Amino acid sequence: MNKIIKAIQKFFKDNKFKKVVIGISGGIDSAVVCALLVKALGKEKVIAAYLPNLEKTDYADVKALVKQFKLNLYEKDISEAVNDITKYFKNKLTIANVASRIRMVNLYAYANEFDGFVCGTTNLSEYEIGYFTKFGDGACDFEPIIHLYKSDIYELAKELKIPESIIEKTPSARLWPGQTDEKDMGVTYDEIEKYLKKQKISSESKQIIEKLVKNSYHKRRLPITA
Repeated sequence: MNKIIKAIQKFFKDNKFKKVVIGISGGIDSAVVCALLVKALGKEKVIAAYLPNLEKTDYADVKALVKQFKLNLYEKDISEAVNDITKYFKNKLTIANVASRIRMVNLYAYANEFDGFVCGTTNLSEYEIGYFTKFGDGACDFEPIIHLYKSDIYELAKELKIPESIIEKTPSARLWPGQTDEKDMGVTYDEIEKYLKKQKISSESKQIIEKLVKNSYHKRRLPITA
């Protein structure tokens, strides 16, 4: 944890920022990063933004998090902007990706307004298989937990005393009602971690993960050049 905190502090100081902006969803990754930012920079420098697309399933957890760390919550419903763009589209993934990108537009607007940087919340397990939206939640200035597996995030969450309701909930990007990360990926976080650590998993899971890694290469190398 101390290494991450020092890295945040160095990035903040070297670039002469005044604030840091983080989108919080009520999930464990953003909760852990939010807590690390508070530890590193102090609550006065953290802009916590909650940007729901109409549905506010995780609102109670978001409120619990900001209350625990004594943060001001910047809240904005993005459904009107999402609907304006997606009203002619029907694919649910298209709509989910638009919502993610609109959130990032808002986060960067806050960053411009408060002279801050946007902090990402992607962990290693998600990064390696491309489980993030390109130019959406994958767009940020600094990624403090991108070297950590999902299991590491849970350990940090306990150490940081993240609310139990956040730790215990089923991981979900809330892309659409009833969506869960592991169902969407087709494999578990445990299997992804074992694969990345070169441990044994089923051949079926290995094939799924390798396909995800291959098909998401373009997300990890931006931009692709001739």
